[in-house]
Amino acid sequence: MIRRQSDDFSGKLYIGVSDDGTVEGLDNPNETSLQISNMVRDAIKPDLTMFLHYETVTVDEKKIVAVDIQQGTERPYYIAKKGLRPEGVYVRQGYSSVPATNTVIRRMIKETDGDHFEEMRSLEQKLTFESAKKYLPNGIVFQGTTQSEFKDRKEFSGSLFRQMDEAYEFIDFRNQTHATFDKLYRIDKRDYPEAAVREALLNLLVHREYSFRASTFISLYADRLEFTSIGGLVSGVSLKDITMGISVCRNTKLANVFYRLELIEAYGTGIIKIMEAYEGTGMTPQIKTSDNAFKIILPNLNAMPEPARQMQVNPEEGTPEEKVIALTEQRGFVTRKEIEILLGMGQSSCGRLLKKMIENGLLIQEGKGKNIRYCLPQ
Repeated sequence: MIRRQSDDFSGKLYIGVSDDGTVEGLDNPNETSLQISNMVRDAIKPDLTMFLHYETVTVDEKKIVAVDIQQGTERPYYIAKKGLRPEGVYVRQGYSSVPATNTVIRRMIKETDGDHFEEMRSLEQKLTFESAKKYLPNGIVFQGTTQSEFKDRKEFSGSLFRQMDEAYEFIDFRNQTHATFDKLYRIDKRDYPEAAVREALLNLLVHREYSFRASTFISLYADRLEFTSIGGLVSGVSLKDITMGISVCRNTKLANVFYRLELIEAYGTGIIKIMEAYEGTGMTPQIKTSDNAFKIILPNLNAMPEPARQMQVNPEEGTPEEKVIALTEQRGFVTRKEIEILLGMGQSSCGRLLKKMIENGLLIQEGKGKNIRYCLPQ
């Protein structure tokens, strides 16, 4: 009769409570606590007993034992009879416990020992980059918005700084500039803000897990640019933490080199700078993580929505107002961005046109903020 509650780093066992929450009670809670302590000492290695605290609690006039379990400092802990392998090491996954993978076990051992890849001395001192080429960044350009067809591919090799320069040139060459006009003024806008590209690339190089034998990727699609790095978040750090500017550096020596060369200004500012580069554009970069990977997705500021793209390829004859009405009739509603693309207008000119059409009763505005759209009057 055991009931368990837990969070990411600790847990609590209630002895004397059934799975449905019914309090059954214990005849001798002190003896039960001693039995559990002996079982834990004999069955789990390394010794975990110092992280367990027992308390006798009275619920519904019945005594139960609450076992408070704190996170141990010598992970991974394993079942003594099974040994230090997946069938002996378990981790929480949702509401269940599952065998840990070999990768997770290795990571826990490394975290416990304080062993970092950049501090390890290579046993092979006649070093070249030949065997490392397949672990270095790869740049891929895809035809559309999926991976079904790619146009170009390049592998970057050599020193880390050479890789950085070549990777940036690879992106910069394909980071096109598009022009719009606001009256007599030309407004140039690149597909991806240079500040965001720079920070995402530096993050790819500085924070990856170099002990993993896998490549990192820079993938360019018609509507986005993706940076996929090997190595998930550092243990104990959440995605919310890094978006707030909290930084726990995986490769401290490498980061210090980049800092001294003024390639990075301060730890923990990269993600914030990426988000700031997109402020006011109506688009937001995305960050995705898994146990062993970290991905930054930059949206293409000049990517056209499909309906607007079709209208621009086959524009309707007529005044700007008539073109907007025709597109709205076709779609049911339009956004400001689609009208800018359709008419080749700047933001200010488009705003004045929309205001005039609303005042004349040609359009109505719905929604607020980023969700604003324009429809025809009923």
